[in-house]
Amino acid sequence: MAVAAFLLLMLTITAGFNASLCAAAPAVPGKAPASAAAAAFLRTICNDTLKTNAQSCYDELLPYAESFKGNDAKVAEVAATIFITKVRATLEEMRGVNAKEMDPSLDGEEGGCIQDYEVAACGKDTDLALQSLSLLSYTAVAKERFPDDLRIVNNWMEKAEIYVNQCEMHLAHEDSSYTKLPHYNSVVLSMKIAGPIIKAIKT
Repeated sequence: MAVAAFLLLMLTITAGFNASLCAAAPAVPGKAPASAAAAAFLRTICNDTLKTNAQSCYDELLPYAESFKGNDAKVAEVAATIFITKVRATLEEMRGVNAKEMDPSLDGEEGGCIQDYEVAACGKDTDLALQSLSLLSYTAVAKERFPDDLRIVNNWMEKAEIYVNQCEMHLAHEDSSYTKLPHYNSVVLSMKIAGPIIKAIKT
């Protein structure tokens, strides 16, 4: 499924949800074997935008490299989609740990993490960012893109980084079952991949 069509479908599904309730985690775009040219383009993006996580960037995004077609915004769109998918999957895992942790209104570091993850990947800011990423990736010609779309995406990403990092700091001094969840550690890595790639989009 094309990335733009996938995101349009995801936005339709998530419409009507607010920050206190996430939609089901979306599926990432379809995977396909990457040509040498597609792999080389991705390698350049990862090496140019990331330092310590360049190889992780390459490994995570290589299954989708054939769809990028030399378009840096498409790379960012897929990286952001993977990040959002993992945040939402982890949020559902957090809610399922036990009855107390399913209530984000409760005090405590773990309840705070549920709220942090809702802000990071649910609601209107996320929907607007995905819409803007779709518009940015529509063309590979940077000068044909609108800076306002990049501003919307960057604002969302910066806020998401704040709240995911805030959750991580909350749990740093606790023996929390959250840190043992299947997707928890991969959320931070995907965020560290998506953030720099988004910031490097050219307009």
